[in-house]
Amino acid sequence: MVTLRSWKFLSIATFAVGLSACSVFDPDMGSGRNTPENNNQTIGDEQEGLVCKATLAVKGVKRPSGQMPDMEEAEAGCVPLGTWQLEVAVQDAGGCADLNVAPIYTYEVSLDPAGQYQVKWLEDPANTQVQLRVGQEGPGMCKGSFEHRSADGKVSVTLKPFEQDNGITGQGDVRIAQ
Repeated sequence: MVTLRSWKFLSIATFAVGLSACSVFDPDMGSGRNTPENNNQTIGDEQEGLVCKATLAVKGVKRPSGQMPDMEEAEAGCVPLGTWQLEVAVQDAGGCADLNVAPIYTYEVSLDPAGQYQVKWLEDPANTQVQLRVGQEGPGMCKGSFEHRSADGKVSVTLKPFEQDNGITGQGDVRIAQ
């Protein structure tokens, strides 16, 4: 695993999710995945075989941790450290008959010994079918991208929370393929 850190631009290259289902702070959070080998596992609107797509509403809270980030990062505005607890509700079933979405998802953002941000899904930290990232959205606002896939690759649950002043709002979706 290779992580690049540039204090001037606060850019970090994301890396593959290991057995601990961790990822890093990604201030740009582009539309790409953490690892190239996962690119074909995403269930997109254009993918052949998409059965349905439901939209989700996300709200919740962030409980800050006792860890302190580097001061340059704190001054940049996004301090994602702490426990993100997301409540998820179906907004529009989108033709999906059987949605198996948990009502609550909980993530822990912490600093590893090297001072890098890591994200863990607390309900199932050993699950390797997840891609987890946090990054900066604007002054004082963090955003997340928490993507969960079924083992067979047919169901994808994506949560896109925005955190500001420890309050969380956002959206998400469930995509089911044949």
